[in-house]
Amino acid sequence: MSLIWVTTNVTEESIPDSFMTDFAKSIAEILSRPIEAVSVILRAGVSMFRYGNTDPAAIVEISDCQKFNEKEETREIIRRVTKFMLENVEIVEPMRITTILKSSEPLKIGHGNGVILSEQLEHI
Repeated sequence: MSLIWVTTNVTEESIPDSFMTDFAKSIAEILSRPIEAVSVILRAGVSMFRYGNTDPAAIVEISDCQKFNEKEETREIIRRVTKFMLENVEIVEPMRITTILKSSEPLKIGHGNGVILSEQLEHI
């Protein structure tokens, strides 16, 4: 399961209608997850001060059961997320996009009526 929060000071009206679907597909491909296991939350138009000003910027937080321990793998994920954001959101400077990768424990993620992700993974 991949949970992605995109927080940006770019207004929602400036972000393509297909952004969330397209980003979910991109993340699914990047992390080798089925699209059904990806959730994207968009927080647009927030007040944000980065690098000394309020120019367009974004913070992308990715929480996944995958361990992000390999430097080159992490670097590639960050590159691909940044590329997607530059192509789809009105941000022109790559350094104004920060990606935070968080490893989640399947035992600590659940949904519905108490279904725990670690139990679901046992049957896959």
